[in-house]
Amino acid sequence: MYNRFSDISKFILHSDRLKVVNNYEVYISNEEDHDIYVDIEDYNFKPTEDEKLSQSKLDKYSNNLNIVPQAFDLLKPLIIDVARSICKLDNLVQEYNKEMDNSYDYSIYGDDDFHYELPYVLLKKPSLVILNYVGCRINTEFHVIFEYEHNAFYFKSFGLNKTLLEKWQNFEIRVDR
Repeated sequence: MYNRFSDISKFILHSDRLKVVNNYEVYISNEEDHDIYVDIEDYNFKPTEDEKLSQSKLDKYSNNLNIVPQAFDLLKPLIIDVARSICKLDNLVQEYNKEMDNSYDYSIYGDDDFHYELPYVLLKKPSLVILNYVGCRINTEFHVIFEYEHNAFYFKSFGLNKTLLEKWQNFEIRVDR
């Protein structure tokens, strides 16, 4: 599973191709590839009276008529940076999981592969990027939190562990451009 997202051609890296679907989901990979989306619901962009937006402009950017295109445009660089960095972020999560996972019973589950899928990434104000993992073999779900700042992601927490091992605290992943 390591480097499972290494083929960058399977990700949407052009802001003009990003579209909002199902109210607050922005897909960063196609369904036939990895089927990963970014959830931007926390930003809840709604037009104000001062924002005179035409219906055609709203339709062009989104299926959700509550999202202000100008505000969505401001999020596009971050969404593209998530897509560009998803392999590095996921690899870091797998490395940390392997180091922390003393309870994994290899006699029951077999190999030491990482048996979690990454269906979506959640953006939370002001600068949190949360990877949401779900178990493939065990019914479980957990979040891995990064803070995004100055074109880098900083590792903040893993699942219920809010305090990371010292060597992992604020581990930085730079965005490749």
